Amino acid sequence: MKKSRQHSGDKKILCLLNGIRKKDCIALAKDFVSEIPWTRYCIHSLLDETRKQYFPAIEKPVTICFVKQETLANIIYTPSEDQIRIHALMNHKDTPSEVIAFIIKHELLHIRIRPIEIKEKMISHPPEFWEAEKQIAPERELIWSWVWVLFYGCLKRNKEEEKILVKKNWKKYMMFERISLARAIEIITPMEKNKAEAMRYF
Repeated sequence: MKKSRQHSGDKKILCLLNGIRKKDCIALAKDFVSEIPWTRYCIHSLLDETRKQYFPAIEKPVTICFVKQETLANIIYTPSEDQIRIHALMNHKDTPSEVIAFIIKHELLHIRIRPIEIKEKMISHPPEFWEAEKQIAPERELIWSWVWVLFYGCLKRNKEEEKILVKKNWKKYMMFERISLARAIEIITPMEKNKAEAMRYF
């Protein structure tokens, strides 16, 4: 009985560390099918390069994959490794490597800065998280501009749970060519830039 209670307690802690609900943890723990990357670059090499440059202190193995899931991106902690999961929406030949690199930075930062409790609520992105991200990812406004210009119609911000959710209509966005980062910043208005920055979260 004591062992069972201890196991239950460990699961609750794991849920808090991930900044997600218990029912989500149960779903994420199940088997999943990762997709073959269709990007023009190797996402595994990109992870290795980003990790060595910005997070050399992380010793635990970290893997990355594209997968069909509820959120745009997240990181899963397991005893043997941590896994960055990026929604299949980003698994496209025209997705800029800078976008994936930024997502990797964001998720690896979660390993360094864990959720904290503020006013009796677990916060996955405390103020120090955003400040640290600003230091290592000055390109974040550009990345979010690209994301919202292309996928505004299939993404939804869940502020309460600090998530960007992917709607069920996401597959139709896979049929279109994707503009460059430079083109995105040209066509987005100053108001939209502010909106893109405000509607962050992974």
